[in-house]
Amino acid sequence: MQGVPTPNSSAIRRRDNAADGVSPPRTGVRWLFNGLPGRKEEESVHTEYRRYRGLAQRISDGLPVEVLGKEAGPTVLLLHGWGSSMAHMRPLARLLATDFRVVMLDFPGHGSAPEPAEPWDMDRHADLVQAVIDEHTDGPVLVVGHSNGGRIALFTMARPSTPDRVRALLLLGPSGTRRPRRPSWYLKTALARTLKAPFAILPRPLRDFGLDWLRHSLLWRALSSSDYAATSGVMRETFIRCVNTYLENVLPRVGTPTVILRGAHDEAITPAQIDTMVRLLPDAGAHEVEGAGHYVQLDAPDIVAAAVRDLASRLEMQPMYTP
Repeated sequence: MQGVPTPNSSAIRRRDNAADGVSPPRTGVRWLFNGLPGRKEEESVHTEYRRYRGLAQRISDGLPVEVLGKEAGPTVLLLHGWGSSMAHMRPLARLLATDFRVVMLDFPGHGSAPEPAEPWDMDRHADLVQAVIDEHTDGPVLVVGHSNGGRIALFTMARPSTPDRVRALLLLGPSGTRRPRRPSWYLKTALARTLKAPFAILPRPLRDFGLDWLRHSLLWRALSSSDYAATSGVMRETFIRCVNTYLENVLPRVGTPTVILRGAHDEAITPAQIDTMVRLLPDAGAHEVEGAGHYVQLDAPDIVAAAVRDLASRLEMQPMYTP
C-alpha cells in the first residue's frame, strides 16, 4: 500500500507480549501489515444519519449515531476519546466505508450529544456501547477505540455480558493503565490535599460550598489536568470517574484479539502503559507508528485503515480486498 509501511519499514515498530515470555497472539496479529495490497480509490458511500433510539434513549435521549458504507456485513464501530467526537473519527470512517459498514457515535457531553442528567461511570458507557452494537449491527464487529474510547472498549469486553458479536479490538493510544508518576505529580497532589484540609472541619453545607469554590479557583485549575480544567458540572464528575477507572485487574478477562497502535510521538500514553496492556491481555500485540502523535487516526489514517482491513481478513470477517 502506498504510504503504508510493512514490517520492514522504519515507520512501524512492533511490540508484542512474546518479549515478556508470553505466547504470541493466537490470531497472528504480530504479523500485521505483512504484504498489504494497494488501497482502492475511495468510492462514493451510502451515508445514513440517525438519532439513536434504543437503550440510549433511556440512558440519555437523542445521542447521535452515524452509519456509513455497506448496508450489511462486517461492521467497524468507532469510539472517540475524551474531549473528542465522531468528527475526529470521520476521516478514518471514510477510508473504511468502501469495505465495511461503519458506525460512529458521540458519547454524552461530546460533539452534538447532550450532557447526561447525572455523571456517568464506565458501566454506563459500556451499556451504551452494548446497546449500539445490538441496535446497529447484525454480523461480526471490529471495535476501534481511541484513547478513552479504547478504555471503554476494553472495559466493555471485560464484563460478564461481553458482546458476542465483537471479533476484535483495534486500539489507538488507549488509556486505562497507570502512568508512572513524575515528582511534579506528587507535589501537586500534596498541595491539593493541603488546600482541601481546612474545609474538612466545616459543617456539611459550608464544606460543600467551600470545596466547590476551591474547584473553580484559578489555583485549583492550575493544579489540574487540561481535560479536567476544560470541564464543569456533570462532565467534570464523569471525567473523574472515567480517568480513575484503571483496568489492570480486568484486562486478563478480555479474551478478544487486540491490536494496539501507539504514535511514536504520543505524549499522552507512554510505551510503559502499552507494555502493561500487552502483558496483561491474553491475546494482544502492539505497534508504534512513526510520525504520529496521540491522534493516530488523524496523523496516519491510511495505516489505521490498513490495520483494520488486515485484522478483519485474518479473523475471516471478510476476504482481503484486492486493488
